[in-house]
Amino acid sequence: MPKILKKNDSGLRVLEVLKILLQGAASIEDIMHKLENKENIENIYAKETLHKYFATLDLMGLIVVKRKSDNKYSLKKLPIEIDLEPNEIKALCILQNYVKLSLNAKTNTLFNEILKKIENSLSYQTSTTYKAMLSNSVIKSDIERLCQSSLLAKFEAYCIDGQKLKVSYVSQSKKLTEIFIVEPKSVIFEDKRTYLLAYSPVLNQNQKLLINNIVKVVQLPQKAGAQILTNSVVFELKDTLARSYKLKDGERIVDSRYGKLIISNDQEDKNILYRRLLKYGENCKILHSSIAQTEFAEMIDKMIFNLKGAD
Repeated sequence: MPKILKKNDSGLRVLEVLKILLQGAASIEDIMHKLENKENIENIYAKETLHKYFATLDLMGLIVVKRKSDNKYSLKKLPIEIDLEPNEIKALCILQNYVKLSLNAKTNTLFNEILKKIENSLSYQTSTTYKAMLSNSVIKSDIERLCQSSLLAKFEAYCIDGQKLKVSYVSQSKKLTEIFIVEPKSVIFEDKRTYLLAYSPVLNQNQKLLINNIVKVVQLPQKAGAQILTNSVVFELKDTLARSYKLKDGERIVDSRYGKLIISNDQEDKNILYRRLLKYGENCKILHSSIAQTEFAEMIDKMIFNLKGAD
């Protein structure tokens, strides 16, 4: 027959509470229920008693914290510390950044739960190094990377030139390379991805070709039909402005992470848009198109010239 703990065996009861918290976050009610269901414990616990046990754990260096999101209690740090080598910390940072870029919400949630357990076990030195590496290893999203590369400028030029293209394209569904003869229309931004919108005479419909999956482009001498020239202005907002910004007509969010907001504006008059973006100061940056960047810079230069003239 198992031994029944006496009321003065509080030290053992503290260890039972620690065992529960090691399994994950738990509410006061959860902890009380688990303790009452143990065969070797006969007391029914009061909330005040459990808080005394939490205080005892705090004195042992096992800090118990209450989460505001769900009022559950958990250990701020686990009793077993993990030390990682610099290359292992770097690998963890890279993995975390790639998962953040994933469009799969379930994958993000699952990984974050695992990552939280790992972070709670890191030694002070490893944790400090990890945070420093993580802040310097942010991986650019598809849109950020393309907007800062010459590749996007090439596709803008294709749309403006208005000539047919022979495109070698890696199909995600068929897992093979297909050849399309298309008429380029515009560069568009949707679901954190960048596409070439093009008309296919064979299919008699528009196609959205993921730019990252285009492996080769040959410009053909034939002229395309009437073109819809690249008209999107993509800009990035950060800090407080990103958190409080309200979308205007014709705008949509194409990416949101790391405290930044990337927005595509397709309809607003460019002069009105540029003047509005100018008010946002250093918290705003135009990412696309190169034409918009040039026009915006010319507008600023003109304003500076007029101000100097007024002096």
